[in-house]
Amino acid sequence: MATHHSQRTLFWLTIASMLFGCRNDKTINTINPSPEATITSHVDGDLIEEGLVENIYAQVYDSNHSAESLEVAWYYGDDVICDWRAPDSGGAIACDIIAEIDVFSIRVEVRDPEGAGAFDEVTVMVESTDAPVAQILSPDAAGVYYSDQLITFQGLVSDGEDASEDLSIYWESSIDGILDIA
Repeated sequence: MATHHSQRTLFWLTIASMLFGCRNDKTINTINPSPEATITSHVDGDLIEEGLVENIYAQVYDSNHSAESLEVAWYYGDDVICDWRAPDSGGAIACDIIAEIDVFSIRVEVRDPEGAGAFDEVTVMVESTDAPVAQILSPDAAGVYYSDQLITFQGLVSDGEDASEDLSIYWESSIDGILDIA
């Protein structure tokens, strides 16, 4: 009888150890690789001109997410210049900046839907440009003019970097603001 009882005890101990002793404290972890970002239009030290629109381009990639599911933002210095948006289906993204003389870094950031991110940054040299020059030829400040007679306006403009026809030109009055002159 003792043998039968000890066999039954052994049986229940075996079942209990299987139920409680086979616990596994290991968990399965998934790894989300970070996306990649590369500025393709500029490299460190490139020269850009102050006050002009500069087109900048980047390529982003993520091994486990489609390009359309990524978000990209551009920074010029500390300022966001193109807020978060998706690149095209090939991972290309562009932004336009207007260069300022005291800002030198351009940064692109990418993040995936799971929150992993990356960035690329270039330091550029900003070359100052000269302001256009405008000169009023007529009316002459010393002249006498009457409110019921037309006045001829004539001016001369020039710029060291741009042709005159590429400049935005207007006449402005301290009384009437910008004048509609045909």
